[in-house]
Amino acid sequence: MLKLIKYEYRRNISGILVMLGLILAAQGYFLWGVAKMSMEHVTVAASLLMTLTGVAVSVVLLYSVSLYSKELNAKTSYLTFMTPNSSAKILGAKLLATLLLGLVYAALLGGCLVWDFTTMRRLFPEIQFVQAMLDALLIQANTNLSELLVVISSFAVDFLVNFYATVVIAYLAITISATALQNKRFKGLLSLILFLGIMAAMIYLLNLLPGGYYSTMEEMMLNTLPGTLVSLAFAVAAFLLSARLLTKRVSL
Repeated sequence: MLKLIKYEYRRNISGILVMLGLILAAQGYFLWGVAKMSMEHVTVAASLLMTLTGVAVSVVLLYSVSLYSKELNAKTSYLTFMTPNSSAKILGAKLLATLLLGLVYAALLGGCLVWDFTTMRRLFPEIQFVQAMLDALLIQANTNLSELLVVISSFAVDFLVNFYATVVIAYLAITISATALQNKRFKGLLSLILFLGIMAAMIYLLNLLPGGYYSTMEEMMLNTLPGTLVSLAFAVAAFLLSARLLTKRVSL
């Protein structure tokens, strides 16, 4: 499995380096703004880093879907021919490599943002004033920063699982197009309809889950758990079906 993951990184090294370059450029811009003691440049740089946090994870996952589609259609990669690795192992390595890379980008950007905010708070009185207002709001809401961060983290995990489930379902639609629908007309359109249908079913089930007003942060955090489990179940089912199709129906 480790060798397969390393292979995925080697073949995608150019895209990885481009994203790392963007992160380093934004962080360098922030440091330049700090050196100039320019609140305007520092704020813009911090905003760029926040934007890159979402963009990096999304681009990595979407790029993975695009490569997988080209890989199956071209049939030039190890995914179709390599043995003795099973289809499940190869597919799992691709998905795990994508997930780990997205998490690394998110952790790197998150670390930069935490360090940048700490620096801004120390150097710029305006940030200290904003933090004082935030502290007052948290006290009024009968909570604290630690609880708020835990809730934000739970929502981040829920977002990641939902987004990742979307990617695995897209993998399933692509796999069906290249296997069961290989000789069918309009196979691309049919796989797109299938993808949209599965996504609609998942969203429908998520909307059936109870919601409402929550008096505490803990209740709000626990509310995300059922939805996360539903998305995870869809992701696991899509993965298993994709692996089975690759094993039983792929045309060499």
